Formats: sequence, structure tokens, C-alpha cells
Amino acid sequence: CPDFRSCPNRYSKLLLERKIMVKSTYNVIGIGEGKIDYLAFVNDEKTRSYVHSITLGEDKFIKWSDLETLINNLDIQAKHAGGSIANTLSVLGKFGQETFMIGYEPHDPNQIFYSNAQAHNIKCSFHSHQKQGKGNLLALIDNVTKDRSFLNADYSGTEILPDIQLTDEEKNTLKQAKFILLEGYDWLLPTKKELHVKIANDFKHEDQIYVLSLSDVSVLRKSGDILKDYLDNHVDMIVGNLAEYEMLLGKKGLDNTLQAIEHYTKEQQKVIILTASNLGAFLVTPSFTSKIDTSDIKLSEIVNTNGAGDNFLAGFINALLNADIQKTSNITDTIAQKALTAGHRQAGNCLRSEKTVP
Repeated sequence: CPDFRSCPNRYSKLLLERKIMVKSTYNVIGIGEGKIDYLAFVNDEKTRSYVHSITLGEDKFIKWSDLETLINNLDIQAKHAGGSIANTLSVLGKFGQETFMIGYEPHDPNQIFYSNAQAHNIKCSFHSHQKQGKGNLLALIDNVTKDRSFLNADYSGTEILPDIQLTDEEKNTLKQAKFILLEGYDWLLPTKKELHVKIANDFKHEDQIYVLSLSDVSVLRKSGDILKDYLDNHVDMIVGNLAEYEMLLGKKGLDNTLQAIEHYTKEQQKVIILTASNLGAFLVTPSFTSKIDTSDIKLSEIVNTNGAGDNFLAGFINALLNADIQKTSNITDTIAQKALTAGHRQAGNCLRSEKTVP
């Protein structure tokens, strides 16, 4: 056709072929296991009727078989791709970022994770494994107070996660990505920890930022020592809330914890993001500390806490990408203020809505 306007179908086909041929650049890679979120409503009496060792309101590790029993007896309302890494990548996809996820495949016979990931602009490259049970963790959320407690599956002695042989696509993507996202939950299982160490040793370079979310106090309580060793040696940026940093650093209260964080960042040359509810959000570097006010979110406005930290991280990283930050040393106080504000805004969207995180 001399004029593409007279052959719209052929022109569309050429565009599609070109889009397929051009390799996408993935600015953000998440490393971890694909997870399926199950939504169900339970009460304390019903929960304990299945597993007598469970009491709502406490975080604990239970036998994987007990968790499996509980999951199989829940009245499931909805299923969706989930997990901290996937939540953050999905929000980044909404911002227009190209994202990629590498790790172990989910227990997903109905392909829920893959279809949800595709809809949220996440390219997945998963490796198969064998593990007893389909549950990793059950988050119990009080429908009134929105407080959460976690039941973590203890797979000690049952885990069979083979060494991952990375594909050429995965290797190339790891080399060119600007941000690598990790979650603390993976340190509950040794093989996942080894995968992270291998990737950091083989692919990490100076124009790349490794970001780890501390995930939950229960992770630090059980695996804090081995996680801290990885933080010291491989991670550039750490993200967590006040309770998590109190557990990690052995301090109590905001002032004492901030002082310990400032000492740690100077000693280890790290950047730390601390969210402290309505007390503020902080970015601490070896040379300065930035803070923004977070008191605008009122308790009466909060309808959902699930995924708020993941949303915060997505907004924060998106702001750093927009500022073309490739090294933590390039973050200025001005950029920190903008990134913290973007993260807080996105977290607020999540806290005020049931629909921000699937």
C-alpha cells in the first residue's frame, strides 16, 4: 500500500510484528515465589475448630499440614495473584513501568497468577519445584480494627526446591534492570535464600539498586541473623516499618530506632526507608535524613491495610525511576522528599480502598 491510511489492517499487523520483535526493557525485576491470595471470612471459633493451636491476634509458625487443613476448610470468597513482590510490580505496571518476575512457580493449577500478572503488565519467568502443601502463609485480618496476624507454614525438612538454572532471557534481564526487588519472607526457606545470594553474586553491578522489604516481624524473629548478613553484603536499600526495624536492630521507640538506623547506614553505606504510621515516613542515608508528614491519613478513613507497604514501595520506586536514579548515592534530599511523598500518596490510596491491591 503506498499509503498506510488506506490499508489500516496491514499497518496494524506491521505495528504488532514490530512490537513483538523489539525487546522490552524491564526497569524493575522482582525475585521470589509466585503466590495466590485467598480471601475468606472466618471467626476465632471456626478457625480453632480446624487447628487448635491457632489463636487470632498472634503471629506464629505452624506445621504446614495444619495450615493446609485450615486453607482446605475455608469458605473461599476470591482468589488472585498475590504476595509482596507481585503487589508492588502490579502497581508499578499501572504506572506504566515494564516489570519482570523471576522465581519459583506458584501452586496454580488454574493459571490464576499468570492471567492476573499479564493483566498487570508483569512478565513472569518461573521454575518448577516440589513442595508439600500449597500454603506459605495465612494473614488473618480483623474486619473491625484491620489489625493483622500471620500464620507461617513451617516447611523445615519438607522443602524440595532445586537449584534454578537461569535462562538467557533471565540473565540478560538481570544485567540491565535498574531495580531488583526482594522480600524478607524468602529467608524462611534456605533454598530461596541461596537463590538470592547466587543472583547477587553473579549479576549485581554498581548501576543497579537492590531493594529488600523486611516483610514482617515474624520473619525477623525466626531468620533475622541470616537476613541481616544478606542485608550487609548485598542490599542497597531496605524498606520496613517501625516494628520491623525495632526487631532487626533491637531497639524500642521511634527516636531510639532512628538513631540506630542512622548509625547502621553510615557503617554499612545503606539507604533505609522507614514508615512509622502517622509519625512520619523517613529516608535515611549515610549523609542525611529526610522526613515527610503522614498525619493526613485519619484512622477513620482506613478500610484496608493489606498491601499498603507494597503500594508505598511502588510509588517510591516509580518516583526514583522518573528521576533516573541508578545509584543510591545520587538521591538528594529533594528527590527523597518527592519519592517519600509519592510512596505515601500511593499507600494512602490503598488504605482508603478495598480495591487498590487485588
